[in-house]
Amino acid sequence: MPSDEPTPEVEKPADYSGIAFEAGDGKLPVVKRSGEAVRAADRMPANTKDATQASYRDGVNVTVAAIGNGIVKSEGPGYFTGAKYRVYEVRISNGSGEELDISSVIINLVPGKGQQAALPLYGEVEAYDFSGTIEAGKQASAHYAFIVQDAGAVAKVQVDLDNQHAPGLFTLKAEKK
Repeated sequence: MPSDEPTPEVEKPADYSGIAFEAGDGKLPVVKRSGEAVRAADRMPANTKDATQASYRDGVNVTVAAIGNGIVKSEGPGYFTGAKYRVYEVRISNGSGEELDISSVIINLVPGKGQQAALPLYGEVEAYDFSGTIEAGKQASAHYAFIVQDAGAVAKVQVDLDNQHAPGLFTLKAEKK
């Protein structure tokens, strides 16, 4: 018996390969993006100023700050009620002379030695991903939240902007509320 439901036609297949990264050997994950593959050695290195700031030779700067932590109170599918979480603010300043695409920025958190990347948390707190672009001379910020075992422990935050910039690695301790 034929179906009355419409059958959508796909104009262009989705351009992704599933997961963005695979963690292995206790190392931070390597982001796999669509498009032309770029060797790690060919990416612009991050010049880390301290545990919270990094800059690139093209004028792009990244700052990461721990801005709080809490306990998940929401209930329902997708929530880990009672789990601890941390919130970070990531700020990207575009000091280059060109527009910077921030639609493929990936933020990862590794909460402690030998642990896997932490699960992101959305909905419980105001956390959102970067999107769009940053005009030359402008900046943008976004909040990221992650489920953690110890909300006050030192953690590594990896900020991977794109295929041109090497990931910045920041070591932070969460701020106490």
